[in-house]
Amino acid sequence: MKKAITTYATLMGIFLIIFQGSAYAQDNSMDINMEATLYSVIQLNIDPDVYLEFGIKEINERLYQITKYPDDVIFSVESTEDWTLSISSTSDYFRGVKDSSLLIPVDFIGYTIESHGNNFDNGWFSNIYNATKDTIIELSSEKTLLMTNGRRHNIGNAKDNYFVLRWRFLYQDDPLRMREFYNFRMANDLFRVGIRLTLTKSMVPAGPETRKVKKEQ
Repeated sequence: MKKAITTYATLMGIFLIIFQGSAYAQDNSMDINMEATLYSVIQLNIDPDVYLEFGIKEINERLYQITKYPDDVIFSVESTEDWTLSISSTSDYFRGVKDSSLLIPVDFIGYTIESHGNNFDNGWFSNIYNATKDTIIELSSEKTLLMTNGRRHNIGNAKDNYFVLRWRFLYQDDPLRMREFYNFRMANDLFRVGIRLTLTKSMVPAGPETRKVKKEQ
C-alpha cells in the first residue's frame, strides 16, 4: 500500500511539472502581426536625352543625299499595372544644328515600334495593342497614343516589354511631299528635334477605338 501511495505521489508530481510547464509556455506566448505593403511600379527605361537627328548634303540643285540616318531608339517598360505609351516631338520643326534658321517639318519623318519582348503586340486580343503594327505613323508635336493593353494584360518586366523605335523618311514614297521638301531652304547640315515618350497607367481596358491613332490635345 505504501508503494502504491509513493507511485501515485510521483505521478502527481510529474503531472504538476507538465501543467506548470504548459502554463508557463501559454503565459509567455505572443501574437505576431505581419503587414505587407504592395507598391505600384510603372517605369520607362530609356536614354533621358532622346532626340531624332539626320543629315543632308546638297549634291547639286534639287538633289540631296542623306548623310546620316536617324538612330533607332531602344526602350523597355516595367510595370505592375497595365500601361499606355504616347510619343510626341518637342517642336513642329527640325532645326539645323549649325544654322538654326533652317527648318523642316517633323511630319517628313514617320516611325514604327517593333516589339521584341515576351508580351505579344498582335492586336486587340493580345497583350499590347500597337498602332504602328501594320503602318507607319508620322511624327507630330501632338501627344499621340500608340501602345496600350489589349484584352490581355501588358503587365511585365523589361524582358516582357522590350521595344525598338525605328524612323522612316516619308517623302521618299510620296511625290507630293518630295516636291514640298524641295521648297525648303537647306544646306549641308544636321537636322534635330527632341522626342518625348510618355508612359502612363492604363485607366480603362483597350477598346476598338484604340485601333485608330489617337492624338491628345
